[in-house]
Amino acid sequence: MSDSPRLRTAIVLFTRDLRVHDNPALELACRSAEHVVPLFVVDEGLRFAVPNRARFLRESLADLRQSLRQRGGDLVLRRGDPVEEALRLAADVDADGLVLARDVSAYARRRWQRLEKECGERRIALRAVESVTVVPPGAVTPAGGDHFKVFTPYWRAWADLHFGCLSPLDLAVRAGKAGGEGGEAYVRQLCWRDFHAQVAAAFPALPYRDYRPRRAGWREDAHALDAWKNGRTGYPIVDAGMRQLAAEGFMHNRARLLVASFLTKQLNIHWTEGARHFFDLLVDGDIANNSGNWQWVAGTGNDTRPNRQFNLLRQAQRFDPDGEYVRRYVPELAAVEGGAVHAPWKLDRRPRGYPAPLIDP
Repeated sequence: MSDSPRLRTAIVLFTRDLRVHDNPALELACRSAEHVVPLFVVDEGLRFAVPNRARFLRESLADLRQSLRQRGGDLVLRRGDPVEEALRLAADVDADGLVLARDVSAYARRRWQRLEKECGERRIALRAVESVTVVPPGAVTPAGGDHFKVFTPYWRAWADLHFGCLSPLDLAVRAGKAGGEGGEAYVRQLCWRDFHAQVAAAFPALPYRDYRPRRAGWREDAHALDAWKNGRTGYPIVDAGMRQLAAEGFMHNRARLLVASFLTKQLNIHWTEGARHFFDLLVDGDIANNSGNWQWVAGTGNDTRPNRQFNLLRQAQRFDPDGEYVRRYVPELAAVEGGAVHAPWKLDRRPRGYPAPLIDP
């Protein structure tokens, strides 16, 4: 678009890039057009209406609108199908350009294909930029393959690259410059996010099909699944995590590993049940990252040790030795002191209102 004649009006369709700083789509539109119209479309098909995500989205959009107004712009908000609403707005403002961030999900691909067709018929210049990941899917590939299937080789290749040249994500650059164990660990988590994105780009069925179908014996148990969702399993570290998720739309990373392992390895309930529940409640639910992580824990994804299991009591004692995390989210156990809170079945009397373990400890 930047090499073409200057546009009259370009629409920026915000998707998963609700910011003005380091936003390639917004930057390209501002550089290429006389007038820029920012747009966000609330698509009910993407479960924006679930309480945690709806609240987080409202706050994010309010912040984005304020940032745009501070710079002399504004944000158009519409509800419905993003393609239809973008084209309707293009007709309203006589736009001859449309810019958005590229994404990896099957839904995003279908959206792009529809936009290509419709914009082509209307002679609207359509451009996509890399903005969602640090390193675009496909930019780092192994010899003789289309994507990395194991994380560690991907991490090594993703890290000898210059961040700013590929995708100037400020968080990755700053964390990398900070150095130390904390900075490297943070950058490594960003790399995990990109890793799952490149897996999803190569395997679009990641959210609903086993990446490596090497497990059998899944079972359906509505009672156990409901107890897990509601934090009523009788295992305090699991229940604390699930209740934090329901209350805040967030869960500590260690707790995510433990609750997912409990569902898939102890209860043998298929990972898609857990992935759907997480995606419904997480304020920052990411389809590729969520599905990839669930498959990793379940043993159907990219883990090189698919039979890995976590000892819940040992993990709880290691990462929450005084039981503060559990007591914060499981009020029935508030009166149990110290690490004893992690094994209420060992107490002389089970705390009132707290269930017995769902399965034998």
